[in-house]
Amino acid sequence: MPIQPGDRLPEVTLKRIRDGVETVDTHQLFDGKKVVLFAVPGAFTPTCSERHLPGFVERFDDFHKRGIEVLCMSVNDPFVMKAWGESQHVPHGLQMLADGNGEFSRALGLDGCERLWHGHAIEALRAVRRGRRGEAAACRSAG
Repeated sequence: MPIQPGDRLPEVTLKRIRDGVETVDTHQLFDGKKVVLFAVPGAFTPTCSERHLPGFVERFDDFHKRGIEVLCMSVNDPFVMKAWGESQHVPHGLQMLADGNGEFSRALGLDGCERLWHGHAIEALRAVRRGRRGEAAACRSAG
């Protein structure tokens, strides 16, 4: 069942690359902060690259001015997420997170692929989660 507004976000570790590969806990990412998390099925896919990520890149400064952190997540490895972010000119501060084994996607109810496709057994559904103080504030998914 998908996470609902007011639910505590599950504690899971994700990966990101800054000065090297970092493991980051979801509570570290969300607790005490205003955050928009958007999940996409895959880095470098046409729809995600042409329609989903660009909107957040274009509006990043608006979120930043309001004190809202922006996180992008996909079931990919951190090297792919870093390369995709660079190819899409993602601004410094918009975090590209890797949910490599799909654990966070499953915990949020975003696991949308039950078949094997190009070797992936799971992918995240397109979704936006707005969080405040470690809880889900609003949830929208688009399969």
